Amino acid sequence: MASLNPEHIKAVIQLINQGPYFKHLSMPVRELGVGYAIVELKVRTPELSPCQQWPLLPR
Repeated sequence: MASLNPEHIKAVIQLINQGPYFKHLSMPVRELGVGYAIVELKVRTPELSPCQQWPLLPR
């Protein structure tokens, strides 16, 4: 099986990460390969109003 060109992969990752969808979600692609992609996602607690509790409890 032929391997992927590493320079091509770098260019594709840069192109993907410049797109508005991935920028808006702060979700950069870190690695691509045959049949997989590694994406970084920083999870944070949602901003809550003073009346809400975390975790949200059923009322």
